[in-house]
Amino acid sequence: QPEKSRRLEDELVQEVEALSSNLFETWKGLVQSTDDEPSKRQYSKFDRNKTAGVPLLYTALDPNGPKDYTPGARFRAPTSMRDVEETAHLWVAGRSLGPFRGKKGDT
Repeated sequence: QPEKSRRLEDELVQEVEALSSNLFETWKGLVQSTDDEPSKRQYSKFDRNKTAGVPLLYTALDPNGPKDYTPGARFRAPTSMRDVEETAHLWVAGRSLGPFRGKKGDT
């Protein structure tokens, strides 16, 4: 069924293109600036320059985030690669986490 597979692939490509185009258009609308009305935006609340303007990215639980179903709400994002990586190491410095309880011979 190569024809069906090719058709599904084409539909997926069109859907991804439409979604990404729509997201990009939403972003352009949020950051659009004119000489009369300059846009003041910063990437996220974690930027060093706290006076740059309203953050573009928010975390899902941010109490100051945009209201649901508004253009800005489309830019909720995790702040850490831990949210998207399959595995991540956690390092704790200067604290004892208690004795290791693995099998004998594990390190």
